[in-house]
Amino acid sequence: MNVYLYLSGAVAIGSAFGHSYLGETRLIGPLLSSTERASVLKSATSRRILRAVWHLPSVFWTLMGLMTIALARQKDTTTTPLFFALAGYLLSGMANFIATRGRHIGWPLLLATSGLLWAGISF
Repeated sequence: MNVYLYLSGAVAIGSAFGHSYLGETRLIGPLLSSTERASVLKSATSRRILRAVWHLPSVFWTLMGLMTIALARQKDTTTTPLFFALAGYLLSGMANFIATRGRHIGWPLLLATSGLLWAGISF
């Protein structure tokens, strides 16, 4: 059992649920329910696509978290998929930090996930 991989998976899944819930209640829901919509949001199809695209990272973070937890349970863990997950979390965290100038809760969670993955692979 690799506790770092368990923790990484748990942070990833928690971040995914937070992203979906908070994003839906504080951003996507209010944006799409507004009566004054930008022209691109007047189409029902555009609104569905925006909502789906918002939740897509949460789906992938949940799946990567579940994969990480599954691999943590194995005695001889293959590290290749973990390196891909680590790269994804690391790049996402850095992009989030740069884009928001560090004023968003997402980047520390994404970087923590990648750090825990690194520790799980290394130790």
